[in-house]
Amino acid sequence: MWSLRDALSSRSWEEVEEWLKEFWYICLRALDDISERVRKQAWGLGQALSELSISLCDPTQSGLENASKAAGIAVPALLEAFTHRVDEVRALASKTLSKILRFGGEALKESIPDIAYRMLESATEVEAPILNYAQFHIEQKEELESVRAQIASDSTQPWIESLERIVVLVDEPVAKALVP
Repeated sequence: MWSLRDALSSRSWEEVEEWLKEFWYICLRALDDISERVRKQAWGLGQALSELSISLCDPTQSGLENASKAAGIAVPALLEAFTHRVDEVRALASKTLSKILRFGGEALKESIPDIAYRMLESATEVEAPILNYAQFHIEQKEELESVRAQIASDSTQPWIESLERIVVLVDEPVAKALVP
């Protein structure tokens, strides 16, 4: 994996266009491997792939057309990983997508409905299962709701910041796609 990691460094869209989706698939699968050695190697690959994807999705570095194409491949792969059962997969996807949202701007317009839907969906999954259990087995409902609100506020902050970044990109066509 180190050779693929090294090969990804500073590549242009044209050089990785046909392989980017496959690279993300391989990386995310390897992060879920049973072997710790494979997972460690995959983490390095994931870091390189993350940096490459952030760069490719940035219109100031790749141009708007290429950045839009790169976002059309990288964003769905990262969104799919948001609900993965492995913490490292979710962490890599969250970190990478957050940076893509920071720099992607107009290149992300086509992806905004999927991003918003998946991020809101993921935010609801963050809540600890113990809170759901406690909801039906505790008498002090007000205290439970207070704890739930505090946990939600702390754990969803990165998602809220990311959603705020894409709200400014919502125009009429995007709004129509957001509200079917």
